[in-house]
Amino acid sequence: MHGRTGKKWLNSLMATTLVAGLVAPVAPAYAAEATVVKAADLLISEYVEGTGFNKAIELYNGTGATIDLSGYSVELYANGAVVPTNKLELSGTLEEGKTYVIVHNQASVELKAKANMEIGSVTNFNGDDAIVLKKGNAAIDSFGQVGARENWGTDVTLVRNANVTKGDAVVDDAFDRTKEWTVYPKDTFSHLGTHELDGSGSTDPEEPEVPVDVVSIKDARALPAGDKATVKGIVAATLKNTISIQDETGGIAVRPTSLAVSVGDEVTVTGKLVDYRGLLQLDEAAVVEKVAGTKPIAKTVTGEAIGEEIESQLVTVNNVTLSDKEAGPGWANFIATDGTEFTVRDENDSLGLQAGMTYDSITGIVQQFDDVYQVIPRGPSDVIADATVVQPVVANPGSGTFVESANVTLTTGTVDAEILYTLDGTDPIENGATYATPLKVTDNVQLKAVAKTEDGRTSAVQTFDYTITDALQIHDIQGAGHESPFAGQVVDGVQGIVTYKYELQGSTYYHIQTPDNKRDGDLNTSEAVVLYSGRDAWNLKKGDLVSVTGQVSEYAIDGFSDRQETDLKTTQINVREDRGGVVSVVDRNVELPTPFVINETNLPKDKILSEGLKEFNPAKYAGDFWESREAMLVEVGNVKAVAPQQNGDLATVLETRKTETKNGGILLKKDAPNADLVQFRMEPNGPARDFEVATGDMFKGPTVGVVGYSYQNYKIYVGLDDMKAKFVKGKAVPETTTIVKDNEKLAIASYNLENFSNNTKTTSADKAKKLARAFAVDMQSPDIVGVTEVQDNNGPDAGGPEANQSYERLIQAIVEAGGVKYKYVNIDPVNNQDGGQPDANIRVGFLYNPERVSLKTGAPHGDAVTAVGYENGSLTVNPGRIEPTNEAFTSSRKPLAAEFTFQGEDVILIANHWNSKGGDTPLFGSVQPPVYKSEIQRKKIAQLVYNFIDDVKTKNPDANIVSLGDFNDFQFTDALKIHEGELMTNLVNKVEESDRYSYVYQGNSQVLDHVLVSNNLAEAAEIDMLHVNADYTDMAGRASDHDPVLVQLALKTKSEPDPFEWEKVPVSKYYLLLNYKKPSLTVDAKGSSITMDYRSRVTNGITLTGQYAILSGLGFANNKLILKPTEKGLTVDTKWTVQGNVVVDGTNPLRIYGAENVLKISYVNGASAANVEFYDRFGRKLTKPGIQWPWSGLAS
Repeated sequence: MHGRTGKKWLNSLMATTLVAGLVAPVAPAYAAEATVVKAADLLISEYVEGTGFNKAIELYNGTGATIDLSGYSVELYANGAVVPTNKLELSGTLEEGKTYVIVHNQASVELKAKANMEIGSVTNFNGDDAIVLKKGNAAIDSFGQVGARENWGTDVTLVRNANVTKGDAVVDDAFDRTKEWTVYPKDTFSHLGTHELDGSGSTDPEEPEVPVDVVSIKDARALPAGDKATVKGIVAATLKNTISIQDETGGIAVRPTSLAVSVGDEVTVTGKLVDYRGLLQLDEAAVVEKVAGTKPIAKTVTGEAIGEEIESQLVTVNNVTLSDKEAGPGWANFIATDGTEFTVRDENDSLGLQAGMTYDSITGIVQQFDDVYQVIPRGPSDVIADATVVQPVVANPGSGTFVESANVTLTTGTVDAEILYTLDGTDPIENGATYATPLKVTDNVQLKAVAKTEDGRTSAVQTFDYTITDALQIHDIQGAGHESPFAGQVVDGVQGIVTYKYELQGSTYYHIQTPDNKRDGDLNTSEAVVLYSGRDAWNLKKGDLVSVTGQVSEYAIDGFSDRQETDLKTTQINVREDRGGVVSVVDRNVELPTPFVINETNLPKDKILSEGLKEFNPAKYAGDFWESREAMLVEVGNVKAVAPQQNGDLATVLETRKTETKNGGILLKKDAPNADLVQFRMEPNGPARDFEVATGDMFKGPTVGVVGYSYQNYKIYVGLDDMKAKFVKGKAVPETTTIVKDNEKLAIASYNLENFSNNTKTTSADKAKKLARAFAVDMQSPDIVGVTEVQDNNGPDAGGPEANQSYERLIQAIVEAGGVKYKYVNIDPVNNQDGGQPDANIRVGFLYNPERVSLKTGAPHGDAVTAVGYENGSLTVNPGRIEPTNEAFTSSRKPLAAEFTFQGEDVILIANHWNSKGGDTPLFGSVQPPVYKSEIQRKKIAQLVYNFIDDVKTKNPDANIVSLGDFNDFQFTDALKIHEGELMTNLVNKVEESDRYSYVYQGNSQVLDHVLVSNNLAEAAEIDMLHVNADYTDMAGRASDHDPVLVQLALKTKSEPDPFEWEKVPVSKYYLLLNYKKPSLTVDAKGSSITMDYRSRVTNGITLTGQYAILSGLGFANNKLILKPTEKGLTVDTKWTVQGNVVVDGTNPLRIYGAENVLKISYVNGASAANVEFYDRFGRKLTKPGIQWPWSGLAS
């Protein structure tokens, strides 16, 4: 819960008020004669940490008097923090004997029914977080231990014992919940709202009773969730996530899967009943007894019978036709029918099932997942395609590497068939021995097996290769691929050297690596692996040589909530002691393995992963390269940051890699994924988020770390202090616009404000100032600004969709920053219908300068559901939303059209914020090629916007149209091409490539913010993408995650003046100014040559009024030069001479050669840069004066 969330939102702190009339405790049934006991102060009386967001804190007033809560607060200390990570200031009063229950605002309906307050801040805790109750600045009670991170409250309800009358005010002392708290099962809410105080002597809470009587599985299934039960049955299956056992009354799923049981064992197990998405499970189970049993026989049923009555039982369905395959990483679901539809799940996508094929029978375990019942085959022998064909032999375990020996069981799906086998690779049909009992393989062998019926028919021969080793090495476990060949198996005696340790959400992880002398030399297999120890860490240090026992699994450790379906997984060994894990230290202070050196010769540059992960080639694919070094120590040399630090991560490239943006980033191009990115995760991750790193900064190598994977990318995990020591600051600085403002032209900008609201808790004053600076200073107060991500007045707190206060706050901040006083154009959306953070009601809108632009009158103001049209030369509503009820805009912002008038010309602006890329699979993900599901909706939106533009242009071919905003897609995508069509031009494509980006994500500089104009406006348009945010951190002035885009448009077509004919004028007069000191000097000679030394001082400047002048000497660097051409024009050649201060006076023609030497230039009496032609000393035309390096200022 405390991991990074990017754009996956949690509700933030809500405004709070405590009121009287709270829930009173239940009165006792008789009057006690003991002395009335009173609490010393307010107490934390109950703590709930349950499923999902089922989290609550109960406060109790047992002081004997009403408490004024205005001086009290509740603080959350997450992830071992020593300062509060969230704080709730209380208010109101709490009467004697009453409780106040604070519940997470995303909790279940059942828990919310107990709440006096719903809030997502201080209740956003996990079981290893501390909570402190304060009166003023003094702690009066606490839960957990501030500064520590131990599992004191996971998946549990804790009620304060009635004898506790005084809180724990020592917040950093060791916390033992057994001393003052009574433990109840997870999701127990019945005690909330009441609390009793008796002040009796301290008593130890009773341990919950463990059922000792064995009950039938049917009776166990009838018990409520949370109860403990002990059952006895036959193991029917060991599946990927559960074990299934059954007796004559029913079946039940058992967890964990690490229990040492096999199919056919008769076991007695005890555990806690848990409902997981409809499937009843016996969780946290332990084996009480295990004896040899008989393998269960599947019950033959029809598809109609598959449901709750036979859940977790082994069944066979005959004549099954499969269709509609839905596949994910390592699994596949099929719609199945035998006349009634159900689902068949291949939970490892390894059975070779095919849609469109009919199978004679499919056997498996029935399980529920949400509203769907599935049949899950246990292995290939459960799938009979053709019962008339002798089914092939299946070996368990299959081919692989094993320590000392392997016990191999052979089975066939053909009843009563004989199995023949050989262990020397010869043909089993001719030379095979008859299989009777499991085979103990103790040497490297090739086992071949065949099934043979009484009438002599045989199956296809199956081959299995077994490698026996004295000790299993890590490279054996990793294998040459993205999934371990030992996944799901328990491995024993695996040795490695501890190279790294980190904590994540209360769990501890270690990296261990094979000693150098035991490497296999195969660059396709990693020599390291991750150990997962859960919340109980082992006493291990870097340099310890350890031997481990635990179950191997593939798991996406850190990432978004859908990571198990989208991300690449990490091979880990579960060494949790409660799951049978063992870690033994063999030796200490062992020399660390030699890091693998990553450089430009071995890091793939062009491709990330093969289609469907079918080809594994670390020399060709970057994803395979990192997989083959998973968890290993690696070393890189000098690297360059290609993105600002974000969430404690760095995106870099090797120093030898050419960067492409003006600030040192790399561009995202079509079909060019930048496979050679080198990303880092810095630990400790919390402080790392305050490390100011910008695009273009450098880190001097060598840098050593371990390879991990989190949030959709492979990363090198390194120490924060180490990266700080290697840091070299780059040259990137935020920009101001280079567009010279022309009063005859319309300046329009697009700016994503990144969740701006009037809620000062979520939109700080600092953010408002930074945003305002961009309007007033960086963009020089554009005439109209299309804004996106404007939230309602309350931000993510509950409330209506109105945003008037949010707009007014921004407008006032712009004024305070020196900008103009804008007006705003807005339509409030329907509450919680436009996506973004819940309750924030994100929308698009416009700010406009009423001194320069007016909102066209004559049409009514639109609303959230009325579609805007175009009739009789105007919008039908102004402003209005485009097709707001169309399904294409589900959970997305509706484009807002508004018509403005500028200097007598009308222009229609459309503000866009298309649906996000949520749901797209990552570049370094398990689905290859990546699937961009979100693009489907953007294409629909693009077509609707284009249809609107087409309608306007059909009715008014001369209409001026500008469409801008955050399109959440790139200039080369189909969605943007649809929007351009034949009527619009995307001005972004006019920007120089190195400047063409507005957003940086995972190291890729890209364009999400566009300005498209109707073709009649395109030719004369100017565009500037101002890099003030995307390349920088918040600490460096970043106000948003997007850069603004500014354009200047000429709405009126101006006739081109006749070209000016320059007269060639010779020099007729020479001036030699040595130590010349006068108030002023006017040179009116038609042609002149002026030389001035550095000692000369002309206080009010030298004025040139002739037609031609050559300038030389050091004196011009320190004296003002006034250029006042006549109608015949003036040509000034500065040669190599530096001009410190040039003033252009008047609008007559002027040419300046050597303009790169002009340090400062200003314009008076109507003059502007448009009246001046600039050339360098070689005669190449420039777009502006001043040094042009590299020659970006050269005119095209």
